[in-house]
Amino acid sequence: AAPPDPHHHLLARVMQSILNVLGPGYEVGGHVLQMTAHIGVSRFREDSPKDGCELAQLLGAADAAVYEAKCAGRDGVRMHPQAASEMAGEPPAV
Repeated sequence: AAPPDPHHHLLARVMQSILNVLGPGYEVGGHVLQMTAHIGVSRFREDSPKDGCELAQLLGAADAAVYEAKCAGRDGVRMHPQAASEMAGEPPAV
């Protein structure tokens, strides 16, 4: 198994910060606009490029994670399963 990624908590904080910025809504022209976001994460790591080596593969993995986040409800954050297990230092699920 890959060692846990030391940047996992930083990435989680950045994703939560994005959701927090969008959450309260913004007044525009006398109307309050509410926004939600779905965030999908894939990652490239030279020593373990499990989500893909090419841009198209990485985008596909992130797109799959976004779809999963959308299915889970509003303001969702999901990591591609391979990226999530790699960041936690766990073996990938088969």
